[in-house]
Amino acid sequence: MKLQNKVRRDSLLHYGFGVEEMKRFKVCPTCNSLETSDHSKCKNCASILSNETLYDLYASLHKHCGKCDSVVSEHMRYCPLCGTKIEV
Repeated sequence: MKLQNKVRRDSLLHYGFGVEEMKRFKVCPTCNSLETSDHSKCKNCASILSNETLYDLYASLHKHCGKCDSVVSEHMRYCPLCGTKIEV
């Protein structure tokens, strides 16, 4: 199971998904472009960026694992990444 989870996690990171990758970006509220999380202004339109990352925005709309922060579907009982039971 641990090897399977590691392979799944590595695949998610490689293809640009997963918690760590989503925490690396912010979304501009004006032009919706992606900026790295260390920027405070949008390079495209110069708008001020909030401190919320792409993950913060996504997690506010979806259920997520309390242990590893992976976003899970509403019907999942266990996290597919770490196996933790999801609280209802």
